[in-house]
Amino acid sequence: MDSRSLISYDPDESSRAFRYFGLTTPGFWKGPILKAANELCGSEEDMRPVIRAAEYVRMSTEHQKYSTENQGEAIRAYATTHGMKIVRTYADAGKSGLSIKGRDALQSLIEDVETGAADFEVILVYDISRWGRFQDADESAYYEYICRRADIQVQYCAEQFENDGSTFTIPVFLPVLALQSQLL
Repeated sequence: MDSRSLISYDPDESSRAFRYFGLTTPGFWKGPILKAANELCGSEEDMRPVIRAAEYVRMSTEHQKYSTENQGEAIRAYATTHGMKIVRTYADAGKSGLSIKGRDALQSLIEDVETGAADFEVILVYDISRWGRFQDADESAYYEYICRRADIQVQYCAEQFENDGSTFTIPVFLPVLALQSQLL
């Protein structure tokens, strides 16, 4: 190894270490020390900010295809691939999705969002039918709106569309998917 490489300063090489450790000047970050710091930092991908997420799972009967455990596994896989960390789980097992009555976990989730107690930025739900099979599609949209108003997005992990909260998504896709879930 060339002795000059031990003391050289390469701003591109050190940028990960500087961002990771919050440093603004090169100082002693040279050669082997810089290499070790970059290895500690991991890759650029490792440095992405982690999005704090809550998961909501619901199963009305034990005969359903997706148990709360299966939903949780799919949600965690989705979270991992999207740079999210599950920090809270809300689970309604054995609860019908036709109403919010009796769904203590969903009520608790909505209360946490409304009171500012939510320590997450996004709510992950397996699919729209797990959020609810409300008879009135507006009711489902209303609970989602409460979350969005608090700057918390609801994302459906198994749906083929991304719920971006746009004016097109809510009134068009959600009622169609809610109706489809009632027919299944």
